[in-house]
Amino acid sequence: MTTMEDYRTAYELVSSIDQNVDLKKIEKVISIMTEGGTVLDIGCAEGLFAVMLAKRGYEVTGVDISQNFVDRAKRLAEEKEVLGKTKFFALNIEADTVAGFFDWILFLDVIEHLESPIKALRNIRKSMADSSKLIISTPNALGRNRIIFHCFDKGGIPDYTNLKDLSALHLQEYSLKTLARLLNFAGLKITELLHGNRFDANLFVVCQKCEPIRVDDFVKKAKST
Repeated sequence: MTTMEDYRTAYELVSSIDQNVDLKKIEKVISIMTEGGTVLDIGCAEGLFAVMLAKRGYEVTGVDISQNFVDRAKRLAEEKEVLGKTKFFALNIEADTVAGFFDWILFLDVIEHLESPIKALRNIRKSMADSSKLIISTPNALGRNRIIFHCFDKGGIPDYTNLKDLSALHLQEYSLKTLARLLNFAGLKITELLHGNRFDANLFVVCQKCEPIRVDDFVKKAKST
């Protein structure tokens, strides 16, 4: 029996389920990307987005913690005749770094699944040049629908022991403020909010590298006041 105590094995089982593809989100990402260049798709799942980008001329590296997803992505790339434009391999971004630098790094609907998101972001930063852009999407903890739901919630203690849908596998939730803070701690910053405002159902942001927070400067300032 597989339980959520072994999250990686649980995710491997989930990888046998076809993932929902948000075509509007994909088109939004493509619309802000310059033509050509290199792309790292973290949490590539069965490779649908990676293959779409490869067919548009991008050189795409797709990684996923699930070997099953990686195998499916390779088969799709072969079927769509873009094997020469794609590379797929299994990797745990919380523990490992992808060698090289990429123009674009996609981190779409992944960060909410991670046990150690700060470790993942620090590893991602190692694959970013100063001009690289990281695109993150994740459900918004302060989305207006969630706020309304909580306002009318009858209360009680939430119970997630009975999985009802894939969203129950989310280990983290972020508002724009908490996501920005986490990114800053990892030496990254949000440069653009792609959706209209901070209360949309999903956070959809563009990030770049920044200087890591200097704790020594903070300590000096604190001591001088």
